Amino acid sequence: MIALLRGIVEQVNDGTLVVDVNGVGYLVSVPARIIDTISTGDSIRLNIYTVVREDAINLFGFLHPQEREFFKLMLGVSGIGPKSALSLLSLLEPPALAGAIKNNNIALLSKAQGVGKKTAERLALELREKIQAALPQEYVPSEEDAAGEEVLEFLVSLGAALPDARKALKSVIQKGSSTSDFQLLLSLCLEELKPGKKK
Repeated sequence: MIALLRGIVEQVNDGTLVVDVNGVGYLVSVPARIIDTISTGDSIRLNIYTVVREDAINLFGFLHPQEREFFKLMLGVSGIGPKSALSLLSLLEPPALAGAIKNNNIALLSKAQGVGKKTAERLALELREKIQAALPQEYVPSEEDAAGEEVLEFLVSLGAALPDARKALKSVIQKGSSTSDFQLLLSLCLEELKPGKKK
C-alpha cells in the first residue's frame, strides 16, 4: 500500500499529476487547487490514499495528511466514491468544506461535480457529528468560515459563477476585511464582481 510519494512532477494534466520517484512515474489524482499551483519540474511530497480494484490501482494525493483523512472520512458515506470526494476537496478547502457540512450548506456542497442534492444531504447528515471528532482543531469550522460559506451561496444564487465568487471572497479577505460579518463580506464581494472592476 503506497502512503507517501516524494519526487519531481513530470506531467501536469487535468486532475492528475505524473510524479517521477527515482525513475518510476506514478499517476496521481489530486484536488484541482494543487493542479493550479504546480508546474512541471517542481518537487512535490504527496500523502497518498490507494484504491485497489480488480482492474486498476488508483492513487489519490494530498499535500497534508489531514486532507487525506478528510477524503477517507467522506468515502464512508454511501454514494460518495473517490471521484466525488476529490471533487468536493477541489471545490472547497478542508476548513470551508467542514463548515459547509456542519452548517448543512446543501446548495454549496452540491456544486461539486458528481454530487447531487440527495448525496450532499446524505453527506451533511452522516458527517456533521463526526467532523469535529475526526479532524484536527484547525479544520473545525469557525464563525468566519460560516459567514464565508453563506456569502458564496448567496453570490451563486444571484448568478455568479462559483470560481468568480471564490476569487472575490478571497480578494476581500486578503484586504483585511472582517470575515465574520455576512453583510459586510457580501457588499465587498459584490463590489469585486462588478463588471470592469480592476483586479
